[in-house]
Parts: sequence; structure tokens; C-alpha cells
Amino acid sequence: MSLVLVLLACSDSYKIVADDAEVGLDSGATDTADSGTVPDEIWETASLRITSPRSGEFLPLAEASTFTAEVVGTDGQALPFEEVTWTSDVDAAWTLTGLSLQDASLAAGTHTLTATARLPNGDRLATSVAGILVQSPYAGVYVGTLTVAAQADYNGTPITTACGGAITLVIDVEGTTAAGDADCPLNLFGFEVESSYSFDLDNEDGALNGPAEVQFYGFGATNFDVRGDVTADGAMAAEFADDVFGFLAVEGGFEATRITRDLSGF
Repeated sequence: MSLVLVLLACSDSYKIVADDAEVGLDSGATDTADSGTVPDEIWETASLRITSPRSGEFLPLAEASTFTAEVVGTDGQALPFEEVTWTSDVDAAWTLTGLSLQDASLAAGTHTLTATARLPNGDRLATSVAGILVQSPYAGVYVGTLTVAAQADYNGTPITTACGGAITLVIDVEGTTAAGDADCPLNLFGFEVESSYSFDLDNEDGALNGPAEVQFYGFGATNFDVRGDVTADGAMAAEFADDVFGFLAVEGGFEATRITRDLSGF
């Protein structure tokens, strides 16, 4: 008769089965612990738990992370069993075997990781951790402030103006691009000139560079070369400067902070 115990939660989930078809493992698999060393009644009440990673944990993409699990008795002490298999609901090609491992091959995504074990008495144990976020340490949504200063000469009279505006940028899950937009109205020659900025930057190990396409409404569009940096802790800053339209010297930059790693809406 099959024995099934299921407990599902946001954190760990446990499942003990005696039916091979329930888990889909090979019933002919070799036992990896000596059932003569551990009494059968101990295996019958054993449980499997994942100690790393925890549910909801962030794992940097392409960096080694720790995966650990253990089979324990009712007293909480680890039992002599090591054949634990790891799988992901997102990355079908990812699988590990062992109690304590270092691995960097898990694909980008939000995973539910499951560890399974076939005990010497024939029971199967399974436990899962959900919400494991794997992506670049730079990835996320950044918000901050764009500041721009412009200087022109009108009939020998210097004219200066400045503006500020909100900016939002998104670094993709792979951490390779930073894209976003901002608006900043300038008061030029007594008129308010709307200006919009579209950033399309490359990120190479924290070094940002690339173009910003800028539209000065009523005057035309131009591009700025942007240089800056971003940290894995979520701080971003960049600058740009150029003479445009033959009469306007523009300097600008932005500072932004990551507000979330969640890119599900982008």
C-alpha cells in the first residue's frame, strides 16, 4: 500500500511516497545506504530537507551557488544517505546529484527547485524551494534623477539654463543592456523647450556606455555618448556632454538606484 505524505508551503515542501510511479524514478535504482546499518523504522519516518538555497533567494547568474540537502530522522539528525537528485521546473537541462554541491549552470529565471531521494526501504522523498531568482547581479529596475545644464550665446550674451527630471532604466536578466527614458524641460531664450531622452546602453562588468537619443522639441534631435557605471549593489551613475545645433553646449548626467530585481513587468 502506498504511503503518501504531502506538505506544500511557500518555503519547503515534503512528499514521501512508496509508489514508484508517483515520483517517476526507476524502481530498479541501487540503494545508496546499508539498510542493515539503519533500522527500517528509521527510514520510514525520515524526511528530506533543503538547507540551501532558501525559498525566495537570489542566485547570481553564472556564479557558483551552494546547493545542500539532507535526509534526517525524527530526532533531526542527518542519516547516512547521499543520493539526492536536484531538478528545476524552469531549466529542464539542469540536474545535480549529491547532498552538497557548488554549481553555476542554472539558467536565468524564477525557479522551483526540487530535491528527490529514493531510500533503502523503497520510499521516495521530495522537497522543494520556490521563488529562486537567477539573473545577473546587475539586473533590475532603476529609478533616479536626470539633470541637464545648457549654455548658449545670444548676440554676445551668455544664456544658461538647467532642468531635472525622473529617469527609469531597466537592466535585462543577462545584465548586458541598460535601457530607459527621461524627460527634462529647458527654459531656452525665454521659451520652455521640452526635451526627451532615450538611453540604450551596454553594460560590461559594471561599465556603462552607449548612446542617448535626445529630442529637443522645436529644434530637432541629436545623440550623446554616455559613459557611466553600475554596481552589483544596485547603484548607477552616468554622464554625457556635447555641443549641439552649433550654438548649445549641453552637459548632463543621472544617478539611479535599483528598486527591485523583479523584471516580470518588463
